[in-house]
Amino acid sequence: MERRTIGTTELELPVLTVGSWQTYARIPRETGAAMVEWALRSGPASFDVAAYGDGSSEVLLGEHLRAAGARREEFSLIEKVESVNGTLRGQLERSAERLGFDRFDAVVAFDPQPGTVLAALTDEFEQLLADGVIRSWGLCNWHLDDALAAWRHARAAGGTGPQLIELKYGIARRAVVESPEFARFHEESGITLCAADALEGGVLLGRRSADRTIARDPGGIRGRIVDEVAPGLAREAERLEVAPATLALAFTLLDPRTTCTVFGASSLAQLQQNSAAAALAASSPADVQAAADRLSIPGHTWDEYH
Repeated sequence: MERRTIGTTELELPVLTVGSWQTYARIPRETGAAMVEWALRSGPASFDVAAYGDGSSEVLLGEHLRAAGARREEFSLIEKVESVNGTLRGQLERSAERLGFDRFDAVVAFDPQPGTVLAALTDEFEQLLADGVIRSWGLCNWHLDDALAAWRHARAAGGTGPQLIELKYGIARRAVVESPEFARFHEESGITLCAADALEGGVLLGRRSADRTIARDPGGIRGRIVDEVAPGLAREAERLEVAPATLALAFTLLDPRTTCTVFGASSLAQLQQNSAAAALAASSPADVQAAADRLSIPGHTWDEYH
């Protein structure tokens, strides 16, 4: 699978990453094991995880990786942490213990809460880099002003700074990433994108369940996504003879500023359909772009995002 660099570093990640959320705790153990083994041997070999809920996502992912005989150098690992001053090292130590693996290829910090001292948080990350605990770090859903402040602080001190930012981006939510604000942000910092929630928690594929928690809906546009974009995506995918999820994820890879796209899957068939997006984006970029352009609706703004 194609690999792309993280920001301005020489580090690379596969263009697709398997998200965990609380999936492994919700599906049969044998299903999770089969998915992880396939991802290692035939798919992205990259996993995004965090201490969701009781941390069982990390425990189960680690068990599945060891059962598949995975060596640490065979896969990429993206970890998420809370942006709480003075806690980063402890959070990562606990995650490494639950996973049974250490050395994180990228660590992404959730958006800071009121009272977080950004300069101190940045210094903590830079020390983790210097100590070899992490290979790179980034941000999740941060306001661009805060992200740039962190990057500038690190650079002024001779550090690397954040190199990756995770944002909602997909066929149904293009406005933020394709905005002039993000273009200026990327031009100054070189920070690249980890696209997330491209399938809208399955809503874009017509999957709706009252007992599942999915990501928030900035701008309140999910109703239009259900009524307008989802049916159109199904038609466009049929025309291209691919699965709707394959088409939706392939679109996110057309932007050269995208390092990777993280997606969820709860079955081996879903994982395989999602992973086919890399090949589709590489072989038919014009068809994917045209399909996306026919499906676009006005997205949420930066103010609505936060």
